[in-house]
Amino acid sequence: MSHNASWIVQAAQGRQADILGEYERRGYPVQRVDSLRGASRLFQQDIFTVWLPSAVRDVDLHVAGVIGVEGGLSMLYNVNTPGPRFNGPEALGLPFPRFVPPSLPPLPNWGPLALWQPLGPDYLAALALQRLPLAQRSRYGFNTIADAQTRIHDLLFPSGEAISPLGPLGLGAVVNAPRAASLAKLEPILDAIGATEAWRENQGEGATVAILDTGVDPSVIPDSLKAGGFASTPDGNPWRDDVGHGSMCAAIVHAVAPKAKIYSVRPSPDDDGHLSAGEIYLAGDHLIGKVLDGAGPFILNNSWGIPGCLSSFIPADIIGLRALTRLDEMNLMLSSWAAGNYHAQCGDDSISMYGSASSAFALAVGAVGEDLRPQPYSSRGPGVVFPMQPAVCCPTYGTLPWGSGFRDFGQQGGGTSSCAPQVSGALAILQTAYPKASNRLLRAAIRAGADNGKVGQSGVLYSVYTGFGLLQVDRSLRRMPLANTHPSFALEAAWPTWR
Repeated sequence: MSHNASWIVQAAQGRQADILGEYERRGYPVQRVDSLRGASRLFQQDIFTVWLPSAVRDVDLHVAGVIGVEGGLSMLYNVNTPGPRFNGPEALGLPFPRFVPPSLPPLPNWGPLALWQPLGPDYLAALALQRLPLAQRSRYGFNTIADAQTRIHDLLFPSGEAISPLGPLGLGAVVNAPRAASLAKLEPILDAIGATEAWRENQGEGATVAILDTGVDPSVIPDSLKAGGFASTPDGNPWRDDVGHGSMCAAIVHAVAPKAKIYSVRPSPDDDGHLSAGEIYLAGDHLIGKVLDGAGPFILNNSWGIPGCLSSFIPADIIGLRALTRLDEMNLMLSSWAAGNYHAQCGDDSISMYGSASSAFALAVGAVGEDLRPQPYSSRGPGVVFPMQPAVCCPTYGTLPWGSGFRDFGQQGGGTSSCAPQVSGALAILQTAYPKASNRLLRAAIRAGADNGKVGQSGVLYSVYTGFGLLQVDRSLRRMPLANTHPSFALEAAWPTWR
């Protein structure tokens, strides 16, 4: 696979061919074009990716029929620049508006908020960027933001890039465990989150969970529960995992909700082994088409994200997230996200909850250890886009599924990557019990059932470290009928989002 960068073009309906012809006339070295048919149907526009050499730094927005260009999208997923604390919007040299928090309705019975960090200038600057109109931001483009980030990084880290202690997958050294370890090693985790108690109600038999990841080893999921799959390249196989990460996620979903169906979605990695942003778009677009054709709803497990603390300043309202927002409003796609493994990297004074996982429609999941205290790497709030992120936390430690076998991750566990599928499995159980419930109600039930008392914060409703507390699947089931009275239900509805 060649090194190149993908750009998303939004255009008036029926104009794709004209625009590509104009790009060719202007000398763009187009290497590949992929129509995003699902997103095009959803937004009733022509939406497509244009693959160009990575040296191309800009794609002209001012072409007849073009509505918007989101450029250099591989930057969104492959950048790995540790972040400092910023001194305000002027540090980026961009025309930020003054951010005014939205007017929210009264939140009855809100209760105590613990460990709420002050909203410093770096947070307000990032939040302001999320609220810039897309047309205004397009005038200076994503690469201008990237250049500003690079300037700041070079000033603060002149000797080169600091390295995350958790590595590219957010994981340190691991040891292969014998297959005899078996999924019984997950039993203490399942008990801690109330999954085994919830099985008295159901085991997720009415739900389908899509794993957007490195693929799933076929030995992990029984054939009767394989709902299909998609790979972003024609020769790809979604039921193959050369890394092991996606299989871990699928196996944990299966452990929490043993009868839920699994749909494997495998974007092709780039030459460096990253999940290529362009391929992620193709894989996500396939899911959009599936649910619009009536195959959904899907629960979408996202144990991947945007690495690097400076990524907090990359706008999160890219078209992929706007598509997920719209599908969420239609109750066709319900998303859980790994909160991220960047707190130790970013430090207490910088943002570590950003991008996709901090969206209002997401259930972002933090990590606690065997002692039910926050893992030092687990990203903490407030979220850049929606402040009440992470939503909940889950335990991770010891021997976990990996590929076709197991690995002993010790006390660090499998990162927040192994926590998100616990929530995905919980959502499968809730959705099976309440098939007509809205996504917003299901999220509120997850938050309402969580318990901060179990993580050493009795009487605390919300914490930026653990969200609304440790996931409790059985309590969420019991609290579902009154989920609309939980304060997060009103806050989520009031918080401005993208249309």
